[in-house]
Amino acid sequence: MEVIDWMPEADAHAVSYGFTHEGEYFAILDDKGYVTLLEAHEEEGDTHWEFAHKIDVASANAESLTDDQSFSMTASQVEDMLFVVDPVAQAIWAVDLEDESATPLLSLDFVPSGAVWLGIAEAHDHD
Repeated sequence: MEVIDWMPEADAHAVSYGFTHEGEYFAILDDKGYVTLLEAHEEEGDTHWEFAHKIDVASANAESLTDDQSFSMTASQVEDMLFVVDPVAQAIWAVDLEDESATPLLSLDFVPSGAVWLGIAEAHDHD
């Protein structure tokens, strides 16, 4: 067991996390609207996780969250994409992990409380 420095914003707390579809990154969404990506690397035969990227998804809306609202996230199982639920903007953001960008995907006429990725993952070989 080891401590992972995921470089959060001041007073930030993780609200959602998980592995990307190929396990290349471990993604952490905090309550300040940032996605932090940790990347695995091997050192002396051991695997360690270290900070790779930080993507600003919805930080502009973080201060407007009410006590009963929270950002949430789900990962695509077929591409390097995360989907972040922003209850303040009533929107779903698409986070492209390859170019480290966040763009609005859906505008909603209700306040979303969460998301789940539904689909069929592509078949792949296991080593």
